[in-house]
Amino acid sequence: MARWLGRAVSVIAAFVFTWGVMILYWRSSGRTPTGMEMLMWLGVAPVAVSGGGWMLRSALHSGMNKALNADITLTSTAKQPGVHKPVAIQQTAVAAASLHTWLGLGADAWLNDGHRLPLPPLSSTLRDARGLPVQACEVDALEARYGDVLASATGAVRVHEQRALMLLQPVLETLLHEAYSRLPIAEHTPEVVVAGLRRNDTKPLKCSVTIELLVPQTWGDTYRHWLADWLHKQAQQMGFEVGQFDIQVTVLASVDAVWERLRHIAVALEQDAMQQHLLLAASSYIDPQLLAEWDASGRLATAERSAGDVPGEGAAGVLLSSHAAAKEQDAWLCLPQLVVLNDDTRQRPAALRRHCVSAVTEYWESTGLAPDSLQFSVHDATLHGDAALHAASVAVAVNPDLDPVRQGASLRASAGELGLVLPLAQLALAQAQIQQRAESVLVQSVAAGSAFHFSLLTPSPLSRSLVGERV
Repeated sequence: MARWLGRAVSVIAAFVFTWGVMILYWRSSGRTPTGMEMLMWLGVAPVAVSGGGWMLRSALHSGMNKALNADITLTSTAKQPGVHKPVAIQQTAVAAASLHTWLGLGADAWLNDGHRLPLPPLSSTLRDARGLPVQACEVDALEARYGDVLASATGAVRVHEQRALMLLQPVLETLLHEAYSRLPIAEHTPEVVVAGLRRNDTKPLKCSVTIELLVPQTWGDTYRHWLADWLHKQAQQMGFEVGQFDIQVTVLASVDAVWERLRHIAVALEQDAMQQHLLLAASSYIDPQLLAEWDASGRLATAERSAGDVPGEGAAGVLLSSHAAAKEQDAWLCLPQLVVLNDDTRQRPAALRRHCVSAVTEYWESTGLAPDSLQFSVHDATLHGDAALHAASVAVAVNPDLDPVRQGASLRASAGELGLVLPLAQLALAQAQIQQRAESVLVQSVAAGSAFHFSLLTPSPLSRSLVGERV
C-alpha cells in the first residue's frame, strides 16, 4: 500500500471511530449536543486521536531504529564475557586465484580498465519471446577452444552445463598447477633388508589438497558423478598421486551458501598444518531454454524490464592455504563476515545502508588498519536499484578519499548473472589487485536480499597483537 494511502485510511478510521462512539453515546443517553460539543467531539477529538496515534507510532519507530542499530550482529565478532571485540581477526592465505568471463581469462581487463568496462552487449543469437535480441555476456568461440573437454561426458548434458565445464577447464589447469607446485616433498628412505625381506620406511602420502567444485541444485546426479571422476583424472594428469588429494562436488542453493562455505573452509584450515583447499565454481546462463524460462517468469532483462537479470557465464577458483603452507607473496583473506538483515531493514534503503556502513566500519577499526590503506573495492551490485549506492557508501565510509568508480569493480554490472561463481570471482579480482598493487581490498556481497556479506583481503597477515585481549 502506498504511504499516502495508508495515512489517509488511518485518518478516516480515526474520524469514523470517534463519530461512531459519540453518536451512539448521545442516542443512548437521549441528550441533544450543543454546537460547541459537536465541534469538540466531532471535529477536534478525531484530529487529536489521529495526531496522538502518529506521535506514538513515530516514537515506537524511533526506538526500533535505535535498537536495530545497536544490535547489528557480526557472526565472528559477537561480544563474549571478558573479551573485547573482535574476538579474533582470523585470516587464511589466498595462494592463487583465477577468473574466466566474457572479458577473457584473468583479471587484467577488470583491474586496468575497471571504470571503462563495456556494458553487456546485445546477443547476436539469443532472443526473447518477441524475437528481439537480449543483452548477454557470452564467451566467444568457447566450443572451438575447449569443446574437447566434453568428449568423455556420459548422458544428456544440457547446453549451460556444457558451457560451464568448458569455462572451468583453463581455471582448473592454472590452479592445479599452483597447488601441485606447493606440495610438500615426500620423505623417501632407502630400502633395507631385514631377515631376508626388503623393507621401505617411506611415510605414506597424506592428503594435502582438497579439490571442491560447487554446483547448483539444478545439475543432475549423473552429471555430478561424472564431474567428480573428471576432476580426479585432471588432478592425476597434473601429477598428483593417489592419496595426495581429495575430490568433492558440493551442491549449493545460493550465493549466501557460498559465503558460508568459505567461512567453514577458512575455519577448518586453521586446524590443518599443511593443507590447501581449491574451491571452484562454474556457471552459464547462455542457454535458450533457460532464457525462455527467465522471460516467462519476468526475470530476464529486456527493453521493458531494464532492471531484470542479464544472462552471463563464467568460472572462478581460489586456492586457500593454511598458515603453515603459506608463502610470502600470498594475499590474506579475513574470515568473511555476515550481517543478517530483517524484513523491516531491507525495505528501507536508508536503514539498510546505515546497517552495512556501521558493520564494515566497526570491523575495519578492529583490524587496526589506516583508512587510506583501502584502495580498491569489489562488489556484486548491478547498475539498477540501491545496491550499487550501498556498496559505494560502505567503501567511502571506510576511506573518504576512495573513488568508488575508478577504484572499484562490479562483477554483475559488466559480466551479468554468474550464480555461485560470484563470490569466488570477487575474491579472484581482489587477489589479483593485491598482486598488482599490494593494497587492501574490500569485498562486498550486497545482491543477496536476506544478508550482507563482506570480507577484507590484505597483502600481508594482520598482526596477532590485534586480537582482542582479555580484561
